[in-house]
Amino acid sequence: MSVVTSNHEIRIQSQLEPIKNIMVYDMLVRLVFEKDNIGNPEFIVQNLNAKEKALIIKIVLENGQLIARKIVL
Repeated sequence: MSVVTSNHEIRIQSQLEPIKNIMVYDMLVRLVFEKDNIGNPEFIVQNLNAKEKALIIKIVLENGQLIARKIVL
């Protein structure tokens, strides 16, 4: 799993399975972005209006595997 940030975008790539869902939370655990039924191994989160610079990304793959990452924009 690769999570890369640049220019206020978050690029998420899965080498194992297609991505099913993505949820992005701020550090107060408020949901700031959610996308369901993606079905692709790559997704880019754009135009994220997060007041916090540190975020938690929760990724669910098609096989049900849950992956969480902490990033800084």
